[in-house]
Amino acid sequence: MLKINIIRKMKSKDQWVKVILLIIIICSLTIGCSKPDPETDFAFEPSSDSKGMVITGYNGNNVNVVIPAKIQKLPVVEIGGFFGKNIISVILPNSTIKISNGAFMDCKNLTSIVIPASVKEIGYVAFQGSNLSSITFKGMDIMIETLAFQDCRNLDTLVFSTGSLKPLPRQVDESLDRLMMGLFDQPPQITEHYTYNPSSYRDFNGRLQSHFFAFHSGTSAFYGCDKLPKETISKLKEMGFLTPDEIREIKQKADQRIL
Repeated sequence: MLKINIIRKMKSKDQWVKVILLIIIICSLTIGCSKPDPETDFAFEPSSDSKGMVITGYNGNNVNVVIPAKIQKLPVVEIGGFFGKNIISVILPNSTIKISNGAFMDCKNLTSIVIPASVKEIGYVAFQGSNLSSITFKGMDIMIETLAFQDCRNLDTLVFSTGSLKPLPRQVDESLDRLMMGLFDQPPQITEHYTYNPSSYRDFNGRLQSHFFAFHSGTSAFYGCDKLPKETISKLKEMGFLTPDEIREIKQKADQRIL
């Protein structure tokens, strides 16, 4: 009996050793997966106030990207430059304040993302054409620009706190207002948000021309996200992200799916 008990204890001890080793391996793998990519994998520049860093490009080869919280000892405050990259997942640091215009546009393999609570603004067409199926918003106060998630046609899950999402407020340059009134002999609509690009070009007749764009402020942020459930659509309508025309279009598409 004594020999049997000793053997049983040895077997039990061996099993515990195996379990502990397995836990260590799993923990090591987990830590390895979430280890930030090196600074050399990114293009970056100081923020406008020189207190943080802005990611402007990604040169690495990882498909699962972990953006470092600091670069050259400065917090990473803005993310951009992933346009069309072959990435499957990305982890944003909790220092992120803004996701730039077109930051993850056409990232076809990006299927889900968690927006940290630190993020206060998501730019124009930031995720347009991505293959997102789920988005989690951790923050309580996030401003979202026009067409930010346009044509994310597999998007069927939005997780957010009540009242956490807001359309970007209207920002109009008075000089542009005057320009628009001169062109159309009427003041611009109060619901529109004008962005003036001072860059110029010459037309076919050699005359100097300037670009300007007009679009609704914050609306159409989820345009083309046809898989969103009805309760989410209602919430987006309540938050001001859908125009009457968009709501009618969504209803028509839903009715067609039912038929």
